[in-house]
Amino acid sequence: MKRAIILAAGGSTRLGHPKQLIRWGDGNLLTHVIQTIGAAGVEQIDVVVGAHKEAIIASVNTDEYPLVRWLHNADWRDGQSTSLRLAIRELQSQWNEDDAILIALCDQPAIETEHYAALIDTVISGDFASSATQYPSGAGVPVCFSAAILRLLELHGDQGAKNWLRSQPRGTVHLLQCPEAACDIDSPQDEIKLRRRSLRSG
Repeated sequence: MKRAIILAAGGSTRLGHPKQLIRWGDGNLLTHVIQTIGAAGVEQIDVVVGAHKEAIIASVNTDEYPLVRWLHNADWRDGQSTSLRLAIRELQSQWNEDDAILIALCDQPAIETEHYAALIDTVISGDFASSATQYPSGAGVPVCFSAAILRLLELHGDQGAKNWLRSQPRGTVHLLQCPEAACDIDSPQDEIKLRRRSLRSG
């Protein structure tokens, strides 16, 4: 099966308000990413929330997005890895060893469905147990793992799976280019750039 985890628990401290709720298209950043990933053929999307969880959950019409389930991370202040550990712990009993598990963030709206689908299909094909997005500094998210590999990750602090990916022998993680992944939202300046991009695309 093709499954996805969206990490959306952060407090958006630098930004000053929940990035998940920034308007984008007909919804917000989170609903946009849900739609984009859903179009890649996933059968379940688990969204990890923490800070502002009531407002975030209320912003997503579950009738419109039936694939979505919610996981609450009470330890979100301790870093992104706590969200991924929570998801693995809560969901691993539902996974088969050869399921493909996509991990994505809620604040990369420029990434298109084709990139998510390519990450997933690389793992589904069995050629690689993990596929990741190529950045100048190395592998990063979005990333897809086989369920068997994801259970083995040791995650700490705010690094998520990035450190593990970059520690693997060369050639064992399939890397895919996606310049759009560099567009993420951490600061007010990033939001201004995002809104300008939205106006251009609209």
